[in-house]
Amino acid sequence: IVGSAVFAVVSTYFASRFRKQLTAMLSALLGTGVEAVYPNEDDAAADLVRYARSSKAVSILSMRAFSLLDERRPLHFLLRPDQPVDRSVRILISDPDSPSVDARADEISAVEPTYSLDRYRANITDSVRVLAGLARANNRLTVKLSTLFPAFGLMVTDDAAFVSFFLPDKIRSHGPHYRIGRASPLYRGFQSGNRLHLGRHRGRQPSPGRDLWEAGRLGRGAPGGS
Repeated sequence: IVGSAVFAVVSTYFASRFRKQLTAMLSALLGTGVEAVYPNEDDAAADLVRYARSSKAVSILSMRAFSLLDERRPLHFLLRPDQPVDRSVRILISDPDSPSVDARADEISAVEPTYSLDRYRANITDSVRVLAGLARANNRLTVKLSTLFPAFGLMVTDDAAFVSFFLPDKIRSHGPHYRIGRASPLYRGFQSGNRLHLGRHRGRQPSPGRDLWEAGRLGRGAPGGS
């Protein structure tokens, strides 16, 4: 308990450069598996890009996928056509018709009052349409829909998982991001996905051997979807 408290204080209050170094040291001592803590996506951007670029497989769990579709965000490069032929990218995005979208829109509107449910749903619908079009032209890109309300955003690369949270009072990209190393049981749990027991995908629980991305539903306009 004391160790966890010290870990939280260091990761929250120390200056960025020293926080990352101390976080890695404390993580090794305490066995948390957390290699780095970043205050927000901007601070994590360089590592997000570095780990994604060096990976053969990248899996992303998101609600709106703005981190991919916005050209100003770090992961936009994953959608460019000049990506290595041996890199696969899997995206699990919220189903725009899911009740989880209503719930998250309510939270977002409390942070950004101009953000309505219709606008939030339209954002996701547009994201699905654009991603589905890209996936039709690129067989290394897979896009599926999920009805669950994710507690966190997630990017799993070959060597690390990056986790951030959908907090009720904060835009996800504005909140803390955590890098979890490959050797950690947390990484293996996030990588397999089917062990997380996060909820159902269109009435079925991910079965053994199928992770969250494999269990997602193909949406309208997606390759193989209706």
